Amino acid sequence: MKTFYHRESDFSLNASVVTIGNFDGVHLGHQKIINSAKEYAEKMQIPLVVVSFDPHPGKILYPAKAPKLIKTRKQKRDILRKMGVNFFYIINFTPSFAKKSPEEFVDEVVVDGAVNGTGKSIYLFGSLLSRIQTGYIYHYIWGIVIGLLILLV
Repeated sequence: MKTFYHRESDFSLNASVVTIGNFDGVHLGHQKIINSAKEYAEKMQIPLVVVSFDPHPGKILYPAKAPKLIKTRKQKRDILRKMGVNFFYIINFTPSFAKKSPEEFVDEVVVDGAVNGTGKSIYLFGSLLSRIQTGYIYHYIWGIVIGLLILLV
């Protein structure tokens, strides 16, 4: 598994399955999402990309109530590698990054970042799209318009 850092790495793929979340403990729920994405990636014969955040978004959005980390970044990376993830893409979560709209987030991270805007990409997500949750139906339709297939897992 290769690890890349948002804005610090030249990272692009022709097509990929992407799942986005903090995955702080890579617990059974997280593993279910990642394994669903992995199955789809294997079926499509394209790489699986796990996109995560560092520091934990809670540390930036509500520092006094931020959850304690369940796993270190290294522990998380080790678990993801053992699960068969191809690429681990880490976003430096800052106050300015937290202000991005869902569209800006997907354009910058998924389209212009991890999947390079080929229109052949698959985007899977669990519960996190960005700071603003404006509805899955809207994101599903919007994803089709920009060439992404969004699967709810």
